[in-house]
Amino acid sequence: HLGVGQEHAEDGAAEDRDQQAHRCAEHAGEQRGIPAPVTRVLDVAAATNMSCGQFMCCAAAAGNGWCWTSSNSQGQVGDGLVGGGRHLPSRVLTGTGTLSGVVSVHAGLDFVCARLTDDSLTCWGSNFLGKAGQPGNSSQPFATPFTEF
Repeated sequence: HLGVGQEHAEDGAAEDRDQQAHRCAEHAGEQRGIPAPVTRVLDVAAATNMSCGQFMCCAAAAGNGWCWTSSNSQGQVGDGLVGGGRHLPSRVLTGTGTLSGVVSVHAGLDFVCARLTDDSLTCWGSNFLGKAGQPGNSSQPFATPFTEF
């Protein structure tokens, strides 16, 4: 499964995962006018899904979340930092370690949510109007459990 931005275009088995990852990375770079130098961003044979937002792509692989971006302005990579591009995949972190138990990732415009093996959600990136599941508008640079408020 490959989701791209807000359109969430579904692709069938015609493309293999390497092609999907390359296209996903190209899409994220093209949104910023930056060509994607990535041809193989991670071992996508292990990826269960990939999803791209406006400026970033993420993948679920072997229970971990991985994201890369041409702009990390809202912490949408989930590595604890805000700002700067990540042109190679970075493992998504929580406030206490590596995010694990990731079943799937779903990218929005500038935030990402992951479904975990216990069916809970965790999100990171822009939290404008609470879209990353936290009260307030502060960006969430770490994966944070989605809360109802």
